[in-house]
Amino acid sequence: MNQDDRRIKRSRKMLADSLFELITERNYREITVKDITDRADIGHRTFYRHFKNIDSLMVYLVINRYHEFQTLMVPFGEKTAPKTNGKLLFDHVQEHQDFFKVIFKNQITDALVPILQEQVRLSSKRLSSIEEARPLLFDMILTQIIDSVFSLIRWWLANEMPYTTIEMGDFYAELIINPAINMLNSK
Repeated sequence: MNQDDRRIKRSRKMLADSLFELITERNYREITVKDITDRADIGHRTFYRHFKNIDSLMVYLVINRYHEFQTLMVPFGEKTAPKTNGKLLFDHVQEHQDFFKVIFKNQITDALVPILQEQVRLSSKRLSSIEEARPLLFDMILTQIIDSVFSLIRWWLANEMPYTTIEMGDFYAELIINPAINMLNSK
């Protein structure tokens, strides 16, 4: 990695960290580019060199969080994958609960659904064959999975995490993933 790459990563991280700090303090829609650049101690031009607007910075932040989680996942198709991945998901949520609480508090999950759908599509070759065969069904099920996962995470955090991450992994698999897999396999 050359010096420029490190500077780009460092600038993006500083901007993303600043946005996250700001949205823990106030409403997402009230934050300005100036607020972010002041907090990051980075120039206005640098912000626009990396991001089109605050929403594109938020997308960057969410995609990075998704990729962190994705590196932990068990490959799709293994018998234990849904429960294991569910536990890993809730471990990740527990570790980054401030991030998830901010996302829900600022009611930006609806904007994230298409972004996460695209990330899921890009991350799985196995899913692409299902999508090609039944695109509308696939799109409907993927939307349902993401909405349901957000709802389950929101509920868990709002209720102060009353179940362990293992139990939540089981709920994730039994309530959301296994029914979706069964539906995709039966049609």
